[in-house]
Amino acid sequence: VRTRGFWLSLATVPLILLISLAIPIASDLTRPELDFAVTDRSGWVLEAVVRRADAADLQRLLARNAERDRPEPAQRLLEAWAAGSNGTLEARIADLLEAPAEGPELDFLSWWRSLAPAEMARLDADAWRARFRLVHDPRRWVPPREARANLDAARIFAWIEIPEDPVGRPDAPPAATRYAATNLTNRDLREWFAPQLDAVVGAQRRREADVPERLWRWLAADTELELRTVDAGGAARPAQTRDLLLQWGPVAFVYVLWISIQVVTQMLLSSTVEEKSGRLVEVLLAATGPLPIMAGKVLGIAAIGLVIVGTWLGTLVVAALGLPLLLGLPAAAGFVDLATNPLYLGSFLVYYLLGYLFYAALLCGLGSLCTSLREAQTLAIPVQSALFLPLLAMVPIARDPSGTLAVVLTWLPPFTPFVMMNRAAQPPALEVYLGTTLLMVLAVALAAVVGARLFRIGVLTSGQAPTLPGVLRLLLRGAPTGGGP
Repeated sequence: VRTRGFWLSLATVPLILLISLAIPIASDLTRPELDFAVTDRSGWVLEAVVRRADAADLQRLLARNAERDRPEPAQRLLEAWAAGSNGTLEARIADLLEAPAEGPELDFLSWWRSLAPAEMARLDADAWRARFRLVHDPRRWVPPREARANLDAARIFAWIEIPEDPVGRPDAPPAATRYAATNLTNRDLREWFAPQLDAVVGAQRRREADVPERLWRWLAADTELELRTVDAGGAARPAQTRDLLLQWGPVAFVYVLWISIQVVTQMLLSSTVEEKSGRLVEVLLAATGPLPIMAGKVLGIAAIGLVIVGTWLGTLVVAALGLPLLLGLPAAAGFVDLATNPLYLGSFLVYYLLGYLFYAALLCGLGSLCTSLREAQTLAIPVQSALFLPLLAMVPIARDPSGTLAVVLTWLPPFTPFVMMNRAAQPPALEVYLGTTLLMVLAVALAAVVGARLFRIGVLTSGQAPTLPGVLRLLLRGAPTGGGP
């Protein structure tokens, strides 16, 4: 622990975790605008889509409550509107886009439409002009051959072709609007354009059917299914992002728990094999017996493991508190609550110690029977394979913490630490915590007896490592296999 190499290697995992958190955020902040072309054979749909999208962006910009958050042209426009006739903000924006008046309206619209994508992104990252760029005159068609050539040459990201009659008739389905792109994995443009197109075409169908707008909104309204959660007092309230983070938070802790136990037990296994193959264990045996050596190794590396997991947990807390500030983002209360939740942190430390001691005792005993790391890894496969089942069951248990799978695996000692950590979002009854803790204490004691028996035999023998049946015979009879003592 006092060496530089240890701390350099220890910093690797938190660094990877921080990078994995920062890369998606940085990627979202630096996403390039996507150029696209549209062939509007209807002659009116694209113009309506652009106007509708502009109206939504202007609504967000002009509805900001704090005056300091508004750019100067927007403030002048609002002051001019305040001095004029009354009207809703939505109606005024519609009139502004349809026929801007001379003066503040025309000045504002000229300024707003002249903003570069980077400037628009600083003003409003969700604005469509900050994310996408229409690279041709909306009033003319782009010949299909030209559009396809631009796609092939990567001069545009996508080409959209709107049919002559996207509205259709009740007795005939409308023609499809076509979206052509060489990159089908980036869905941003599709997911923005499709709702805009639906709204514009739907409004036209309403007008052609002569349905009043109020009635149309009622007919087209989706039925809202409000997500609610139940608090500790039994009252139901609307669920927030924070609640979802806390529900899925144990999955992240289980993953870190799995990594920490895997890393530290591998360290113990390697140390045991190296000391035996290098005959260091013979020097230690001259001063004390096999069991104190095993106990010292297990407890010493357990302390190293606590340094490792303590560093990881500290990094998690610091990242939750400091990363939003570093990137200039508002602090996410859900991440802070997740990283500082006492139930999660306490459960993690307890189950780390119980899980580590269980696997460490067995692997230390098996490692003492081997003279090479390859032999030890082969012999330890049955024990280490048990570590993968709770990893595979993380998501199913998180989705149903009280289901049959979770309940059964809770009472199987090789899986208990991981499963109980996974169930922390909806904690089981206190009796389950007490029962599983007692079960793990007994399991650790049994593993220590088995590991000590193997270690006492293994450090005093040499030669080829026994097979798995040979290990079972050693446990039953205690007779050494391989070379002599």
